[in-house]
Amino acid sequence: MIITGSYFSNMRDSSIKYVSIATYPPKGVSIESIDILKPSFVPSGMNKSLWRLYKDGDIGKEEYTEIYKEHLERNKDIVIAEIAKINSTVIALVCWERSDFCHRDLVLDKLEEWDVFEVRREAYR
Repeated sequence: MIITGSYFSNMRDSSIKYVSIATYPPKGVSIESIDILKPSFVPSGMNKSLWRLYKDGDIGKEEYTEIYKEHLERNKDIVIAEIAKINSTVIALVCWERSDFCHRDLVLDKLEEWDVFEVRREAYR
């Protein structure tokens, strides 16, 4: 099962494998179970990160969503393979955002569409 959360959530449940899908974790986060899946989850080749483009107002939510979902689609096989190799019943995709708009949800959208893993629209706290 795949769920989501923020780095700032309570990441102490030993039954959950916490998997970072951010470019990098916050300073001071040194949790053994964090795996950084940057190659497939973070678009590269931009002069600014996609999230920075959004945060700076260079692109809107719709354009961000379109670019990010296209990136995931191009990397579908890699994304699926990276998740599949994680040995855990429950995987929590984590990144920095605490807001209602985050790429974690876009990843869940794609995972639901691809229908390879069980996805739950719930976040741990």
